[in-house]
Amino acid sequence: MSEEVKEEGAKKKGGKMPIIIALVLMLAGGGFFMSKKGGKPAKPEIKLGKEEILLPDEFIVNMFDGQSYVRAKIGFRAKEGFKAEEVTGHNAEISDVILSILKTTRSDEVITEVQVKKLKIRIATALNKIFEEAEPKKDGAKKDEAAKDSKSADESSNKDESSNEDPKSDKKKAKESDKKIPEGWDSADGPILKVFFKALATQ
Repeated sequence: MSEEVKEEGAKKKGGKMPIIIALVLMLAGGGFFMSKKGGKPAKPEIKLGKEEILLPDEFIVNMFDGQSYVRAKIGFRAKEGFKAEEVTGHNAEISDVILSILKTTRSDEVITEVQVKKLKIRIATALNKIFEEAEPKKDGAKKDEAAKDSKSADESSNKDESSNEDPKSDKKKAKESDKKIPEGWDSADGPILKVFFKALATQ
């Protein structure tokens, strides 16, 4: 009789075990899906737009050394969805900021490919600040970050560069300072992602 009771108890325990395991798996699965659902949404990927936006003005500016001038025709490409019409309302600000950048640039700072790249980054940073400030922001942190980026770009560009400096070393410095910027772009966030010169000459 006692053996029958033991066997019956063992059967009951054995019958409950699959149910308990199933419940544990269901709860674990539910927790996994909840954590996935409650996680941070993925940041949308920024894509480079196909439209080339050419600024109407040609810039002819006396450079920082006071003995040379630069002639530049500038255009850019923005992120996908950015309309060229958005530039029209900021023509005066865009011209002003580009003139300021070119006036504080020396003729020996636009010789190498790396130097021209730095100039493009300065211009892209300044233009993005214009468009960012034109939009109302709930959080002022982004503005402060853009201002810091612009300041650091200006400081790095205004550093004296010796004509005898090793080009490989120069390229290495540029690569280290531009780690966050995708290759071929001049800004990581935009809306202006790529600056190009239709003309760039100094005399």
